[in-house]
Amino acid sequence: MISLWALPIVAIMVSLSVAESSRLSGRPKRHDVQRIPSIQVEREVLILAAAALSRDPEAQLPSWRSSNPNGHCSWGGVHCNDEGRVDMLDVYGKGLAGRIPSSLTSLTSLGTLNAKNNHLTGGIPSEIGVMSGLHSLDLGNNSLSGTIPASLSNCHQLELLALDNNQLSGTIPPELGAMGGLYDIYLNANQLSGSIPAELSSLHFMLNIYLNDNRLTGTIPSELSQVHIEEFDVARNHLTGNITAQLEAMGWMGHDALEVLEWHPQFV
Repeated sequence: MISLWALPIVAIMVSLSVAESSRLSGRPKRHDVQRIPSIQVEREVLILAAAALSRDPEAQLPSWRSSNPNGHCSWGGVHCNDEGRVDMLDVYGKGLAGRIPSSLTSLTSLGTLNAKNNHLTGGIPSEIGVMSGLHSLDLGNNSLSGTIPASLSNCHQLELLALDNNQLSGTIPPELGAMGGLYDIYLNANQLSGSIPAELSSLHFMLNIYLNDNRLTGTIPSELSQVHIEEFDVARNHLTGNITAQLEAMGWMGHDALEVLEWHPQFV
C-alpha cells in the first residue's frame, strides 16, 4: 500500500523538477512552479487516496491508478472545472474503509465531497478548514469518530453539512453559526453532547436541522425563533424543561412552515 506520507515528497519532487527545468531554459519559474504541480499533485492525491481507502482498488475505484493513461478528470466519481482542477468527488457507497486522508484538503478547488455510505473511520481532518470553496460535504453513514472540527467554520460557502449516522462525540461547535450560507445540517444519530448552540441563530435562512438521536442536554435556544426553519428534529435526546412551552414561546407551535418537529415525550 502506498503511504500517504509520500505526498509531500511527491509535491516537492515535482516542484523541484519544474524549477530546475525553468532554470536551465531561462524561463520565468514562479508561474510554472505554482501551476504545474497543482495538476500533477491532484492526480497523485487521488491515487494515494484510492490506495489508502480501497480494500480492492481495482473493483472499487478502478480508474484511480497510476497506470491509467487518461487524465484524472475523466476518472469515475471525479469532476474537474474548466481549469482542470478537481471540483467534485463522488464516492458514494463504494465500500471504502480507513481514515479520511488529510491530503485531500490539498484539492483546494473542491466544491462537493460525497463519501456517504462507506466504512470510513477515524476523525474528520482538522485541515478541512482550508477548503474554502467547499459548498457540499456529505460524510453520513460511516463510522467516523472524534469531534466536529471547529475549522469547518472557515468553509464560508458551505451549504450542506451532513455528518449523520456516525460516532462523532463532543459538542456542536458554536463556530458553525459563522457559516452564513449553511442551509442544511444533518448531525443526527451520533454521540454529541452538550447544549444546542444559540449561535446557530445567526444562520437566518437555514431550512433543515436534524439533531435527533444524540445526547444533547439543556433547552432549545429561544434565539432559534429568528431562523427560518422548515424541518427541525431533536427527538431522542436529553433536553430538559417544558418543550411544548418553549416551542410556544418561540412561536413555533402550529407553524405551517415546520414540516418536522419532534421530541421524545420521555424528556419533555
